[in-house]
Amino acid sequence: MKFLRHREDIRSLFFLGVVLCLLFTALGISFSRFSFGFYLFSLAIGTLSVFLISLLNHNHRHLPIFTLHFLNNITNVLISICIGAPSTRLHLIHHFNHHRHFRSTKDWSSYLVHAKGSGFKRILKYIISSAKEISVQRKNIRAPLSLVNQQWIERVFLLVFAVAGLIVNPQVFIFLILPSWLLGLLLLFISNFFNHDMCDLESEHQHSRNFLSPLENWFFMNNGFHSAHHAKPRLHWTELPDLHKRCFESHLKDELKQNSFFIYFFKYLNEGYGSKDAEQL
Repeated sequence: MKFLRHREDIRSLFFLGVVLCLLFTALGISFSRFSFGFYLFSLAIGTLSVFLISLLNHNHRHLPIFTLHFLNNITNVLISICIGAPSTRLHLIHHFNHHRHFRSTKDWSSYLVHAKGSGFKRILKYIISSAKEISVQRKNIRAPLSLVNQQWIERVFLLVFAVAGLIVNPQVFIFLILPSWLLGLLLLFISNFFNHDMCDLESEHQHSRNFLSPLENWFFMNNGFHSAHHAKPRLHWTELPDLHKRCFESHLKDELKQNSFFIYFFKYLNEGYGSKDAEQL
């Protein structure tokens, strides 16, 4: 019997296993052994790990890794522990709102509503405002009971892990794991923002920004091909580069074809991208 929908998701499971190992290894290290430099390095690795698994979760929510429901539910729990938030919560917000309404202000994370100013202030205002909107609106989602129940299961396992972490190694949990969860999810928020900020949401092709670095897309499982993803949300991540090349590459403005997400991030902060730039697109 075929358990994996796509053989390439061995990479996804490998990443998930590595991050779980890092998480439990960290709980086994005394915080007194962390020099300041090693702490900053560990925090950076932890943040990137949460970001990576959050992107993996995004793919998994659109097209589950396994063909068997109970294996996907186990994966949901493991993902939840890695990112510090229920895996299914992304499904409820992302599927029931963003993909239905990303072209309009009905999208709870729309830059048209929540992004003001430029540079760091624009990012900060967007995060605060859209997070508040999502927190309020997600309570009104009429989701299938199976998804609601699965989210509660993930919350219970996450709570058990958090309590165990506080008992086993409270300093590492409080000063390393908790900040990694927070910063990693903030990085996910920022990537969602960059995907559409200053784009023409009504356009057939110019509605999304794409990040085309081969190295980043290998690690982040082609999440940089965002235009193609919106065109066919249930398409497996290995097929997104081909769809991008066939349907979007020649139509996109150069500004919407960035190489590196991280380089764009630093340029955005340094050069103060914002509302004035939107008028030129």
